Amino acid sequence: MSLDLKIKNYKALIETEVQNYIEAIKPKVENTGLIGLHRAISYSLSSGGGRLRPILCCLVAEYLKADVKKVLPFALALELVHTYSLIHDDLPAMDNDNFRRGKPSTHRAFSEALAILSGDALNTEAYRIIALHYKEDPTLALELIELLSEKSALTGMIGGQAIDMASKNEKLNLHDLEFLHKNKTASLFEAAVIGSALISKASNEKAHQLKNYAQVLGLLFQATDDLADQPKRDEPGVISVLGLEKAKEYCQNLTLQAQSFVDGVLWDFVTVVTKR
Repeated sequence: MSLDLKIKNYKALIETEVQNYIEAIKPKVENTGLIGLHRAISYSLSSGGGRLRPILCCLVAEYLKADVKKVLPFALALELVHTYSLIHDDLPAMDNDNFRRGKPSTHRAFSEALAILSGDALNTEAYRIIALHYKEDPTLALELIELLSEKSALTGMIGGQAIDMASKNEKLNLHDLEFLHKNKTASLFEAAVIGSALISKASNEKAHQLKNYAQVLGLLFQATDDLADQPKRDEPGVISVLGLEKAKEYCQNLTLQAQSFVDGVLWDFVTVVTKR
């Protein structure tokens, strides 16, 4: 089966998980506030996107010859955290973006208050999902909760967002930029890969290789995104730090690094990241 077809199939599985979740959290009472909150959450979760992080969870399970169905709850939790981060990033106090994926941002489609509450709810719900679906293996559940909180909070995504906000209009070197990208972007890729490895009972050696792969993949994802978007001068990115030609070389080197850690379907996935 081709990688494109695998990704299509895994995305369909994830979309089913997302829609089942949206249905499961429908308010049980006719309350205007709860109905409005549910609509905002449903809008944000159904606004499109590649679902790359949960798809990566599935691909890692396949790579490890494990049961993909076992990683789906964690993949859903990860997508909830990612969606919450996008809702909050778009807020006027943050990036102040009025559109996301060609549609009005959550705060524009609803209100700033509902956008904040939607993000808060999705962030919290992610850990409830992990606790609920992995409770038969308490050690695993705790490991997954610790992993996702580490990669999404102060030492991960949220910390990276704070670094990013403080870096506007500052001249960064490559070390500074990679520190920013490892926190803001690569951390959720690491959560996807390491979480799936934990669920799939990967060996320590294999888990270490996968962790390295995830970090390089996250850096590559952000670097190619910078190249595609040609970021503004006041936004830190590989072009502003390295210049266009060296930025392309940097992406090529990251691609070779990724290849040194994995093969098969995970190596093929690198081409998806670089060509999207």
